[in-house]
Amino acid sequence: MVPVKGIKLDIPSALLPLILILQITLLIFTLINYDFSVRSIQEFKSSTVKSNTVYLKSEGTLPKLNDFSEIRNYKNYLSDQKKAMLKIDEENKNYKNKKLQLLAERYQADPKYLDFIVKVEKTFKLEPCELLALIAQESGFKPQTRMDGGSLSYSTTQMKLATAQTAYMAITEYYKMNIVPPTHELLQNNQYYATFLAGGYLRYLYDVYKNKEEAYTAYNWGIGGRMVFYQKNGHFRSAYALKLSNLRDEFRHFVGKDYALIGNSDV
Repeated sequence: MVPVKGIKLDIPSALLPLILILQITLLIFTLINYDFSVRSIQEFKSSTVKSNTVYLKSEGTLPKLNDFSEIRNYKNYLSDQKKAMLKIDEENKNYKNKKLQLLAERYQADPKYLDFIVKVEKTFKLEPCELLALIAQESGFKPQTRMDGGSLSYSTTQMKLATAQTAYMAITEYYKMNIVPPTHELLQNNQYYATFLAGGYLRYLYDVYKNKEEAYTAYNWGIGGRMVFYQKNGHFRSAYALKLSNLRDEFRHFVGKDYALIGNSDV
């Protein structure tokens, strides 16, 4: 086609308006997308903050006034329960002391020492009040050293040194307890040590002979002397053994169920 005369076409100039329109359209579209992205991010952040706020409120909310009252009431309840238990313990302790005090007054003895004797009984698993009766019979709970049959008998248990050495052997070798060896000074001056030896010795005699009367007679007559008594009488029911058995039963009846409360404190 031949161009019309008088009209001059400039193609690049004709395209400029079209290009400008396209650029403006693209800019408007870009701005619209940018605004949407910013609003989306802001909404996401706002949603996250609200979610966290709700979580914190649900998990970390401070107790209300009523909650504090319930906690305080529960603490008061525990305190009252503790006081009640302490009161019961104190009453048991006083009752225990009353029992020991009455027995101590009967023999004019120290209640703390009687408590220790029961502690030794429980240590060696003796019968209730067995060692109490033995020591009451031997000395009335009064430490004394006296000559008996050509040798000294010591303290409240009236145990001789040779017998004490046998008791020491039994306690350390058979019952695996560590104690110091007996000496004249220890036996004479320490009734608690002498009592511990007597408890271990009585346990040893019963473990060997499996008979209470024989064990009691052996304590009084000696290990060899018990056979002398047997050869003369044909049994081991010596006057000493019978008296000890009766006294043991008398003490046990007097103490009764409260025996469980005695001998548990550290001496």
